[in-house]
Amino acid sequence: MKHPKSIYTVNAFAGSGKTYRALRWSLTEAMIHQRKTVMVFKSTKLINQAHADAVAFAAENNWPLPITAIHSDLLHMRRSKISVGTLIQQHLEDAQVDQGELLMITEVAFLQLLHWPKRYQWTCIFDEIPQVDPTIKKNLPENHHLLTQHMSFVPDGDKYCRVEIAAGSKTALTAIAENPSRDDVNTVLAPYAQRLIHPNYDSWVLNDQLQRLLNQQGDPKSRQLELFSLLLPSVFGTGAQREANDTKIVDAFDDVIIMGAGFDISLMSHIWHGLGVEFQPHAELTCNPSRPLRQTALFC
Repeated sequence: MKHPKSIYTVNAFAGSGKTYRALRWSLTEAMIHQRKTVMVFKSTKLINQAHADAVAFAAENNWPLPITAIHSDLLHMRRSKISVGTLIQQHLEDAQVDQGELLMITEVAFLQLLHWPKRYQWTCIFDEIPQVDPTIKKNLPENHHLLTQHMSFVPDGDKYCRVEIAAGSKTALTAIAENPSRDDVNTVLAPYAQRLIHPNYDSWVLNDQLQRLLNQQGDPKSRQLELFSLLLPSVFGTGAQREANDTKIVDAFDDVIIMGAGFDISLMSHIWHGLGVEFQPHAELTCNPSRPLRQTALFC
């Protein structure tokens, strides 16, 4: 598996000012070095607050920088039939190479994107540590076949089966995931399909639970399809290289920065380190009293 080998971290508690430091750093980098940064937030409320802070900071310094928020709660989005993902893709495709900017999106939107155009031009900052072990669990005693007929179950140890897409079933799962007709049943099933077709997740089920479901054993209320998943480091790029116009293009963000309290003891830290990812503190965003004032005054 290919993925970025190194990720920067900012180990900071809520209320420590890490978000505002990251905003100021991103805007300064955009103005001076034309850096493009996408900041990823847990909620639209946090985006709105950060967007207001960023606009105010740029105005104070008279910096004419593009500062864009894209999420479903915006007025023009509620009136539009275009999805958030489509608008993000359009924004990335239209981004000017030599123009620094700041883009703000939700974690859900980021993780749902299957492709990030010109990823190498961007720095990615997560405002909080993303969950690397998401689960989906629904009671499907009668209708599980709508999904399980498209799944292949491969034994993986004594208790688990790895879930893979059955041969010839990717098109069917994609249709469930995208649900263009807005079918109510597919609305329930879509999260499973989206997870399975996503290249940056591996998924498993408990073998005993699977057998009860497939063989209609036990109380129908306990026949659940529970999908355990692992978010892979390749969500930040595969690291694959290609040549374009005599230039080497790498499928990876320019930098990845993940902020959050207790990062050293997080699941991401432990699991991804085992997958070969190295983590190191981001020097400019990590406040350190031992550093000279001239290095910390702007951001801490």
